Amino acid sequence: MANSIRHISRLTLSTIVGLYICISTIQSTFANSSDSLKVAFHQSKDADERLDIAIEITRKYISTPKVCFPFLIEAIGDSSKAKNTVLVGKALRALGVLHYYQANNDSALYYYQNALRVFGKTTDENETVITKKNLGLVYSKQGDYPKTIQTLTEVLAYSESKKDTVAIIPNYNDLGNTFSLIGNHNKALEYQFKALELLIRFPNPSLEGNVYNSIGVVYSDKSQFDSAIYFYEKSLILKQKYGNIFSQLNTKNNLCDSYSSLGKQEKALPCYEQLIPLQREVNDQEGLLRSYMNLANGNAKLKNHQNAIRILNDTKPLLDAIGTLKNQIDFYRNLQWVLAENGDFKNAYEAQKSYQTLKDSIFDEEKNHQIIELTTKYEVEKKNNELIEHKEQLTFTQNEILLAQLHIKNRDLWLIVLGFILLLVLLVSVVLIQRQRSRAALEKSQAVIAERDKGTFALVDAQEEERIRIAKELHDGVGNQLLALHLKWNSINKKIDLDNDLKEEFETGSTMLKEAMDEVRSVSHQMMPKVLSEFGLIPAIEEMLDRSLSTTTIKYQFDAQGASEKLDKKLEVAIYRVLQELVNNVIKHSNATEVQVQLFSTHGYLILILEDNGKGMPNDKKSTDGIGLTSIKSRLHTIDGELSITPGPYTGTLVTIRIPIK
Repeated sequence: MANSIRHISRLTLSTIVGLYICISTIQSTFANSSDSLKVAFHQSKDADERLDIAIEITRKYISTPKVCFPFLIEAIGDSSKAKNTVLVGKALRALGVLHYYQANNDSALYYYQNALRVFGKTTDENETVITKKNLGLVYSKQGDYPKTIQTLTEVLAYSESKKDTVAIIPNYNDLGNTFSLIGNHNKALEYQFKALELLIRFPNPSLEGNVYNSIGVVYSDKSQFDSAIYFYEKSLILKQKYGNIFSQLNTKNNLCDSYSSLGKQEKALPCYEQLIPLQREVNDQEGLLRSYMNLANGNAKLKNHQNAIRILNDTKPLLDAIGTLKNQIDFYRNLQWVLAENGDFKNAYEAQKSYQTLKDSIFDEEKNHQIIELTTKYEVEKKNNELIEHKEQLTFTQNEILLAQLHIKNRDLWLIVLGFILLLVLLVSVVLIQRQRSRAALEKSQAVIAERDKGTFALVDAQEEERIRIAKELHDGVGNQLLALHLKWNSINKKIDLDNDLKEEFETGSTMLKEAMDEVRSVSHQMMPKVLSEFGLIPAIEEMLDRSLSTTTIKYQFDAQGASEKLDKKLEVAIYRVLQELVNNVIKHSNATEVQVQLFSTHGYLILILEDNGKGMPNDKKSTDGIGLTSIKSRLHTIDGELSITPGPYTGTLVTIRIPIK
């Protein structure tokens, strides 16, 4: 656990932040105060100027994404009026950086690719290369290391062709980090020491701190913790002076872990105590949980069991709030060990039971033996304490008698232990039989689930067939009859001579027939849109959005770049129905004024994103599990889709759907 954050942040956030700050050419005239930038943005009517200010706000508030999102989104929304295409690309890239910060890798990839398309329409090769580098960092976060190395090598080749030493240094470092991730430590150090050689001739303290940190990570992976500590300490000195707080957190955590791994708990503990306030400052809940656990482990190793127990108990609310199953397993494993070392066998026994339950291996022979051993120790300690209390009140003769009784009880206790062992053997036998039965029950359950899924698929297919049938009946039957009636009505109206009042009633009747015809046509179209069957998914979505939202005050944007390939008919119908239900929910419940819909494919998945600026989803679970949402989940289940509903980055609701495509 102590080393996990180091691997997660190998291509550190500070790299991309440092890069973004170093290459930014925006020098806003509104930089005298943070508030003046926001005021200037809202006062400006020029699309280029608003893009420029939004990028500058992002540069200033890069560590607070929720401040930056609304300005960038609003500025990009007006980008069709912009004259400077490069500014549009920079704004898209900045939006990608914010999503990268929040670990929204799919969204970061989407905006970086859009930025590349925009820069491709310009002659600015430098901005294209910078965006490619950001793209390489996203590939690394997604674990696609071959594509990461390919992309970063292309960026390095461009920088070397331009003899741009300032850009070559971070390129060396990023390539070194990637080779470190795939275990090629020698190649990693080769690139990182190349970066250090250039930094001697071209000093850059902020970047130098990043390179020292990267070298420290390689030595940590090689278990050469003395060398790792040396480079982490050099990195931290520079980052505290020139880096941002996220970059400092990364290196500080690595340093603390190395002290702990080397057994230097006297340095590790103060290090974690200094790290915790920084994590609180940026609300790094997961980091806080790791630091508290490491702090407790360090105290336990120094035999400060009371401190370790207190820290673990204080950590329990945070664990319950955000802890993963692995965190909880680590917590109870450490707690039972510390309690046992402290002689509190009763609570150690309870912690051990919780640990076993979480591991779902209560039937494992070795762990059952540990529970029995803890139980036996607790019973022995309890009986011994009772004997000691009696012993203090008895005379010497009585003590002799009591000791004799103690020997007898100890003998009985050993008999009990033997009985426990026999019981354990019996229990293991029963467990083996039970496991066999459980396996059979599981196979039966899987067969039931498969049959249920088959029924679900059949139900969805039947619903679609019934929609098509009803739509055809409405269009060809009721619709044609209403048309004939309308024509007949108008024919009668022309043939007979009526006074004005009857004439007006005839015309009212004609209007009502026309409205009924339109309503039937609309219902038929909604049940099975002709556009979907004839022209495909994307035109059908555009037509549905226009038809559904044109009569409301909701503005919408639809972007389907990168999703033009033809899909299976059943998949297109399912996606259309799901989006139709989501749009209906926005109209009925969200109070939104803007809706953004994105459809794109990446890494074998089709991604559908719907974001509104409304009041968001209710916290009440009953309110969120309505018929509409149940219908969406059922449809997605038939195509192996995944649904995620979260609050939007600023306001409203963000719905993300991932569907595997062949």
